[in-house]
Amino acid sequence: MGERGALRHDVGALGAIAAVALLILWPVTLGDRVLIPADLLLRMEPWHAYASEHGFERVQNPILDPIQQHYAWRKFAGEQLRQNQVPLWNPYMSAGTPFIANNQSAAFYPETWLFALLPVEKAFGFAALLYMLLAGGLMYWYLRVLGCRPQAAVLGALPFVLSGFAVGWMAFLTLRSVPAWLPLMLVGHEKTVQGARGPWWLLSAFGIGMQFLAGHLHISLFILMMFAAYVVFRAGLSHPGNGPGAPLDRPLRNDQTASSAPESAHVGTAPKRRWQIAGLGIAALMVGTLIGAVQILPVVELVGAA
Repeated sequence: MGERGALRHDVGALGAIAAVALLILWPVTLGDRVLIPADLLLRMEPWHAYASEHGFERVQNPILDPIQQHYAWRKFAGEQLRQNQVPLWNPYMSAGTPFIANNQSAAFYPETWLFALLPVEKAFGFAALLYMLLAGGLMYWYLRVLGCRPQAAVLGALPFVLSGFAVGWMAFLTLRSVPAWLPLMLVGHEKTVQGARGPWWLLSAFGIGMQFLAGHLHISLFILMMFAAYVVFRAGLSHPGNGPGAPLDRPLRNDQTASSAPESAHVGTAPKRRWQIAGLGIAALMVGTLIGAVQILPVVELVGAA
C-alpha cells in the first residue's frame, strides 16, 4: 500500500471514530440534553420544593460532583477567561478560596476553554466530544505505530474510548480527561525505541504535561505508573543487533546474519542502549512535569498550607 493509500485509509478510520463519537453524544451536542445529572438539584434546597412540579420521582444518575462542583467551577472559569483574567481566586466559596490550587480547576487545560466560548450547559457535551475524538485518535495512532492495520486500530481505539471507566465518568471532566493522553505518551516512547529520527521523547513529555493540566493528580499517578512500566518493558526488549532501538522481533536485513556482528559489540551495546531508552523516558517525565508545573505547584503549596 502506497503512502497515499495509507493516508486515505487512516482518514477513513479516524472518520469512523468521529462518527461513533458524534452518534453517541448527539443528544448533548446538537440535541437539547445536558451531560450533567441536573435532576439531582431537585433533591436539594431550595429546588426540592419544586420537585413535584417537574414530575421528579427518582435520581437517574447519583454522581453529585458534576452538578455540585464541576458545573460551578467551569462556569466560573469560563466567565473569568471571557474577561481575559486568569482565575486565580474564587470569591464564591468559603468567603474566598484559591481556584488554580484546586486540584480539579484545570484552568490551563484547553478543554476548559470551551466554557469561555460556549454556554456552560452546551460546553459539557462538546467537551466530551473533544475527549472522545482526542482519546480515540491518539489510541488509533499508537496502534498504527505498533503495526496494526487501520481496521484493527479502529477496533482497538473504540474500546479505549468507550471503556466502562470512560463512560461511567463521562460527566466527571477531570477524571476521564487524564487517561486520554496515555496513548500519546506511548507513541512518543515507542517511536524513540524504534529508532525514528527526531526527538520523539518530547512528544511523550507533552502528553505527560497535558495529563497534569487535565486536573486530577490521583488518576495522573496511575497513568504515570503505566508509562513507567512501559518504559521498563520496552527497554528490556531493545535489541542491539538490528539497529538502534529495534524490537526483538524485527527481521534481519538481507545482508545480515545472526553472527555478522562481533559478540563483544552485542555485549557492550545492549546495556548502553537499554539505559539510553530508560533515560529518555525519565527525561520525558521531567520535562512533562515542568509543563504541568503551572497546575501542580499551586496544589502542592495549598496542601502544604492546610
